Amino acid sequence: MAEILFVLSVAFAHAMTNLDNIAVVLVLSTTVGIRRCVSAFALTQVICILLAAGIGAAAIDVLGAWVGYVGLLPIALGVYTLWRGGTVADAVPTREANSMGALMIVFFSLGLDTIMIMSAIFADSAVGWRALAYLGAAVSLSAMVALLLVMTYGDKATRIIERLNRFAPYALIAVGLYILSNTITDAV
Repeated sequence: MAEILFVLSVAFAHAMTNLDNIAVVLVLSTTVGIRRCVSAFALTQVICILLAAGIGAAAIDVLGAWVGYVGLLPIALGVYTLWRGGTVADAVPTREANSMGALMIVFFSLGLDTIMIMSAIFADSAVGWRALAYLGAAVSLSAMVALLLVMTYGDKATRIIERLNRFAPYALIAVGLYILSNTITDAV
């Protein structure tokens, strides 16, 4: 049961950091095409998750017993997002991104919060739990890709994502508090 909850928690954390990306996919898909946007988003997320795993592994080596304090990063990001009061619309690029590379740059710039949160999760997770962290990220990414491919596009979908995005800072703070707490998933 703990394993399932951990996978779902990781999936939730990953999804909350990608609401801005989903909104951008919805906006850009009308000019670039949904398949190109979703492909660029998915490939960028795979790169972000792999980078996060590497950063998380390095954090364990560098921080040792202090690694649990990486939970302060998502808390700070959540508080900063609340303080800044930005919206999803702020993240949408003003110029059209046509190539796969340009789309990936857009999604990578919006994926830095994903790298930070997932790095903290990987750093704080014991060896046996890291595979479950990968599984949680894969579940989240698969669900988002499926949702994007079947979703109706337009203002209504974008407004729903914007409303969900208002919840994201609170989710980041909750993830940070989880990382700071001592649990059975902790590396140290």
